[in-house]
Amino acid sequence: MFQRQLTVTRHDSRIVIELSILLTALIAFTACADSAPAEDDGIGANPGAVMDTTPAGTPAPPSPAVVQEDQARTVTARLFEWEIELSRDTVPAGEITFTAMNTGTMEHALEVEGPGVEEETEPIPPGETATLTVTLEPGSYEVYCPITGEYDHQAKGMETTLIVQ
Repeated sequence: MFQRQLTVTRHDSRIVIELSILLTALIAFTACADSAPAEDDGIGANPGAVMDTTPAGTPAPPSPAVVQEDQARTVTARLFEWEIELSRDTVPAGEITFTAMNTGTMEHALEVEGPGVEEETEPIPPGETATLTVTLEPGSYEVYCPITGEYDHQAKGMETTLIVQ
């Protein structure tokens, strides 16, 4: 029998490696380029497809832009002795929902007052939360605690400003 001895040089190894890389890239490119959905005949014609298990009629989750817009329309107000901390000091015009959390040791409330608006929560006991939804036009609004009596909470410093754009 005729036997031939094969000698592999360093140059040959490099060519094999380069061809392997090229072939791998070509396979990956072909897989990405063939991303058009195949028709599903119900027999597994599209094995790479992801099955949608969302019940029919369930709305799709909101896009990140919608979530950001919703968050911009929500303001958390932390009320405690002689301060109000807002989670944001600027909001877009429109319907804004305030979540007022009384983290103090005495009863507080939240009032929003500005162009055409003067709305307030009921008094909020310590450790409790109240919600206030108001429609705001562009302008500057006072946000304060309207509790008076033994102490005038607004006069003691429980006030801040909200800008509506």
